[in-house]
Amino acid sequence: MSIMVMERLMDVRYCYRLRKALIEYHRFIKDTKGKKRCVFMATPRHKNLGDHAIVRAQYKFLRDIEPDIKIFEFSLLEFETYRRIIRMMTPKDILIVADGGGNLGTLWPNEDKAINNIITDYRYNPVIIFPQTAYYSGDNADEHIKGFADNVNSHRSILFMVRDTKSYELFRDRIKADKILLCPDIVLYTNDAIDRRKIIVENTVGLCIRDDKESNVSVEQKGTIPTLLENKGLSYRSLTTISEKNIYPAEREEVLKKKWDEFATCRLIITDRLHGMIFSAITSTPCIALDNLSNKVSGGYEWIKALDYISFCKEADSLNDIIDGKLKEQENDNEHYDRDMVVSDKFVKCKMFLESIWQ
Repeated sequence: MSIMVMERLMDVRYCYRLRKALIEYHRFIKDTKGKKRCVFMATPRHKNLGDHAIVRAQYKFLRDIEPDIKIFEFSLLEFETYRRIIRMMTPKDILIVADGGGNLGTLWPNEDKAINNIITDYRYNPVIIFPQTAYYSGDNADEHIKGFADNVNSHRSILFMVRDTKSYELFRDRIKADKILLCPDIVLYTNDAIDRRKIIVENTVGLCIRDDKESNVSVEQKGTIPTLLENKGLSYRSLTTISEKNIYPAEREEVLKKKWDEFATCRLIITDRLHGMIFSAITSTPCIALDNLSNKVSGGYEWIKALDYISFCKEADSLNDIIDGKLKEQENDNEHYDRDMVVSDKFVKCKMFLESIWQ
């Protein structure tokens, strides 16, 4: 079979999958009439496991509040392709959910545009934007910030959540107080990742370091860290929160559980990824976290700094002493992730918002 024929076949299957989503959505709308229901708009099918963990936690959070809620997902691609049709099909009683993440701002323009489009398209639906990090740079940064704030303020029923103080400060004086909430990354709501006390922990350090435009660790430092570990007689292996292939909803649970198990078997994690740190937290795995370009790691650390097994390192050059201290702590360490201590009452405003629309 020629490459051209194969590409055409793939295009046909691809178009079929997209149209199939609309057919399933039509059925969803019909079957859930009169029930509490919501749609996750623009969910990931890409390789970033942090984003998939966010979606999983959103499901858990909403179902803990309303066990019988009916949920439908549109991928980012489906949303972009059939945006107008989906908007026309969607009844006004359906809760619209925009995923949390680090998607707001100039770093990831496609995702930023999707969030703004969701707000614009669903003016008369209740909308929740799960905890975001916002990062704006360039000459037009202020214009982008104002544009987003105006978009939120003009919506009749919306709750915009941010997951770090720096992002909150950008919008606190621009967005009406009843429409914004500072709270942790929703993945910290996870309380069923893995029980590390029941598995065999290897004498290995896991290195989960970025290699994209969000990295704040220099090439030289990335080469120094393995040498530092070797000089301490420690073995190490590379970890990543990026999958080898795209992930679909049916695969999400299995892939995440496997990744969490991979983290939990390490004696220590060193990472500059926010969800590398959070995966360590929810699996009770000792971790040293470094910051990234948008400071979302340091912002996320503020929520979990009470966890003794998670440490924050401001500069990669300071790792040496922190590693020694972390390994010494483990001699008498038996700490287990306590979701209630981390999350506690941080999402009360969100629960009240949901209760108000579901009365």
